[in-house]
Amino acid sequence: MARSIEHRTTFSADAKTVHDALVDKQFINAKLAKLGGPQAQLTEHRADTAATRIHTKHGIPAQKLPGPVRALLGGDLTIVRTEEWRADGEGYRGEISVTVPNAPGALTGTSRITGTQGSSTQELRGEIKVSIPVVGSKVEESVSGHIIKLLDNEAAFLAEWLGSGE
Repeated sequence: MARSIEHRTTFSADAKTVHDALVDKQFINAKLAKLGGPQAQLTEHRADTAATRIHTKHGIPAQKLPGPVRALLGGDLTIVRTEEWRADGEGYRGEISVTVPNAPGALTGTSRITGTQGSSTQELRGEIKVSIPVVGSKVEESVSGHIIKLLDNEAAFLAEWLGSGE
């Protein structure tokens, strides 16, 4: 069984400004340096007129992982994240995919950025699935809490970035 996840953030900037920051290489590298953990890196950034594709790796040291996840992995956690952003009506839509190499879990979701006149909202709706008999739902519950915390930290970093005029 999978676990739904939702996250919503409001920014004091229009949707285009928020989107443009989210897909900017300088912003992504700064975010990874601050929040990405050990060996975090931008591994792909491809933009054309239709969409921007971003592929990153994040690292989480084993000591920061919840017990069930630490026991499952037996070490540090590497997260591979792919985002593909494109214009969608009056806003932007991002398809998000997160996997953990050598672990039976994934997150898939859609993020939307909407708003004008100096204010916008980013909403993510997704699903976490961990395919481990008996304990999968407990791991999903634990991981979902950590994902929400990461999304909160990333949103705070973006708000700070936008406020600093970078």
